[in-house]
Amino acid sequence: MKNFNSIKFYNQYAPFYNRYANIRRIYHNSIDNLIIKHVTDKHSMIDIGSADGVRATRLAKELEVSELYLVDSSPNMHKLHLSRFKNSYLADIS
Repeated sequence: MKNFNSIKFYNQYAPFYNRYANIRRIYHNSIDNLIIKHVTDKHSMIDIGSADGVRATRLAKELEVSELYLVDSSPNMHKLHLSRFKNSYLADIS
């Protein structure tokens, strides 16, 4: 792909992300169950490319993680996250 800009792509994709996540829910849940089964250190968790943060937040809650770090390059994905999790803090890493 010539001149692909991931930030621009995911900013445009953000309004449709929830629909995509719902379509992939069975797959994601299977992966999450494997993570839950095999994770031993539950102090902290980082999700690179966290999108709206819903999946990572749910997984962290299940694992009883005390520190959760979400990283995504798309400001529109950040907005989705903040609309769902009002008490979150997102650092601007751009």
